[in-house]
Amino acid sequence: TPEYQVYEAADRKLDAFLNDLSYEAIKDLQTIMYVGRGDFEEDIPVKDPFSDMRDYLDSNGWNENKRVEENQMSEKMPLGDYLTEGKKAIGI
Repeated sequence: TPEYQVYEAADRKLDAFLNDLSYEAIKDLQTIMYVGRGDFEEDIPVKDPFSDMRDYLDSNGWNENKRVEENQMSEKMPLGDYLTEGKKAIGI
């Protein structure tokens, strides 16, 4: 369908964009994404959402394959919303 072709084209562009980023940039964007998604324990106070989430993700380990981390982002349908909310939460 035409809609699917548009989706596939956008998906390929996103994949190409993410593939061109450094692994550290992928980690930073993924951290912002999880902040924007609200992945915090409600009973734990958060002082610095980005640093707290990044420390959590760093301590739990990243996949050694950058492509796996890219897919963690590109498979999220509301990725744009998560990134927008994450930017707001961390003040950028």
